[in-house]
Amino acid sequence: MRVLLIAVLASFFGASCTSFSSKKSSGYSGFGLESVSKDNLAKYAPPAANPELKSVIEKLIDIRAPSGGIITNNGKTLFNTWNVTGSNQIWKLDGPKSFPVQLTGGEDRSNLHGISADNQWLAITRDSKGDENFGIYLMRSQGGMLKKVYHNSKQQSSFLGFSDDSKSLYYNTNDKSPSSNSVYRYNIQTDQHEIIIGDPGLWYLSDIKGDEAILSLSKGSMISEHYVINLKTKEKKALIGQNESEDFDVLFTKNKGEYLVLTNKVSDFRRIYLLKNGQLTPYSPELKADVSTMELSNNRQLLAYTVNNKGYSEAKITEFSTKRQIALPKLETAAQTSIGSFSKNNRYITLSTQNHNVPTRSYVFDLQSRQLSEWVVPSSPEIDTKNFVKPALEYYKAADGTDIPMFVWRSEKCKKDVCPVIISFHGGPESQFTPRFAPIYNLYTEKGFVFVAPNVRGSDGYGKKWLQSDNGAKRLNVITDIRDAAEYIKKTWSKNGKTPKVGLTGGSYGGYSIVGMSSLITFIENTAPYRRALRMTEYGDPTKERDVMLKLSPITYVDKVTKPLMILQGATDPRVPAGEAVQFFETVQGKNANDKMVIFPDEGHGVAKRPNIVLANSYILDFFEKHLK
Repeated sequence: MRVLLIAVLASFFGASCTSFSSKKSSGYSGFGLESVSKDNLAKYAPPAANPELKSVIEKLIDIRAPSGGIITNNGKTLFNTWNVTGSNQIWKLDGPKSFPVQLTGGEDRSNLHGISADNQWLAITRDSKGDENFGIYLMRSQGGMLKKVYHNSKQQSSFLGFSDDSKSLYYNTNDKSPSSNSVYRYNIQTDQHEIIIGDPGLWYLSDIKGDEAILSLSKGSMISEHYVINLKTKEKKALIGQNESEDFDVLFTKNKGEYLVLTNKVSDFRRIYLLKNGQLTPYSPELKADVSTMELSNNRQLLAYTVNNKGYSEAKITEFSTKRQIALPKLETAAQTSIGSFSKNNRYITLSTQNHNVPTRSYVFDLQSRQLSEWVVPSSPEIDTKNFVKPALEYYKAADGTDIPMFVWRSEKCKKDVCPVIISFHGGPESQFTPRFAPIYNLYTEKGFVFVAPNVRGSDGYGKKWLQSDNGAKRLNVITDIRDAAEYIKKTWSKNGKTPKVGLTGGSYGGYSIVGMSSLITFIENTAPYRRALRMTEYGDPTKERDVMLKLSPITYVDKVTKPLMILQGATDPRVPAGEAVQFFETVQGKNANDKMVIFPDEGHGVAKRPNIVLANSYILDFFEKHLK
């Protein structure tokens, strides 16, 4: 963590920049393992953790439960993804609160993505050592061996859906070009692969209805085009998004020539619209909040969607034709309510909830009887979560007077006394901190810290203007939000002449210290080609905005680093190459004897495996304990 990185970030505004050239300073190339040498893997290998912290963290991360899931047509079996063994695997429950049966195993991540309409097949993806090169697999719903559909260790693949007759599945992969995705149909019985579209571009399917599909094309960060394609003739026609720089999610309705569109094109907040004859007509109510997700039942008669109101999420289910809302019992008090998926026969839907002191609870709602049943009860071994701190939604003033929202985890003791503060900035940067169940944040409060999670400009969930306010060169105007958080806290949270010490952390294009880029230029040059095509709209184009990208790169200000820092990185990261971390750390090395870097050899963009999660969190807490107290 770049503890007290304020000096570096503050230098973005007014201080002269140290000269930096990607050719001069980039001592690496490529992404994943190819971007880091074997010597550096050994040099920065994860050390042993503080045994006392390790024990506490192990118990905290054992508080968990899967969310959502997929329910069968008879309502008697639920499938979900759960990391209870230490990595994501597939599990089955034969009834509410029954003992879960593990269907997949091993160390590599397995994720559940769908079930065929006849409930015979599960669609599963799996990668290796966090490299995000997922392969597509099938498994019989009763369990058994995996059937490989497509998996190439050097390519990425995504499951796109089953055909309505359950005979085929659709997937995409970048087999033809690292920067393009082709869409394929796989015949489950004959084991044959048929290309649907192989044109250049990042193609995927948003919805499938009989012999037609919504064919979608990612053009950049939250920019997409959509077409209707005949899956037999392969003919496509433009639907929405062509020659625009807007984001759309599109689904078929039950009416021919009519579509549901989720977009923020028309207003500041995302809203659901009906699209017919090229015209968008509002469907969902106008709110000063984003509709964040939508899901239609298989017969297109029921619509479920979630509303994100300042980080608090609420699920809604309506009858599509009448817009009549269906009441959801017991869920109104949850801070976070999420929709899962409808059963293929349209009778059931899965839901999940979270509160600050209650882990994820998974439910199945019977849309016929209107009965809600809890399927997975979360466990919290040796931990009483009832007293977990409830995060408060607060605001701080940016330099230009803008109110920036932040969630604050603060113990009763720290409401009275001046405590050290940890500020965490999310990555993305289009992500969003929410007031969720967060055991590690509560560990910080137990250890005497105040934990702060701001949603600076560029975060999702606060409207289009807020979301796009940091794109490219515009980030120069709002990166002060990071500095201002620390300055506000030091100024307004001081008491009796005592000022709180402040430490900064965060991931990727947020706090930069966990899987973060050091140079936006070398990052764009070396990241996976599919990422380069998508992220230049957010981070900048080095051929057009090189000077701006230099000003926004942490390595430009390496001479300003005076306080201890720690960097955590995954070796197989295809998004932010491990070479970015090595590049920054070795440039700043020698300034402070307390500087540290750790590279996890079997992790990618983040830490996902239980042993590594324990190590990473123990390093972070131990570092803050030493340098903020």
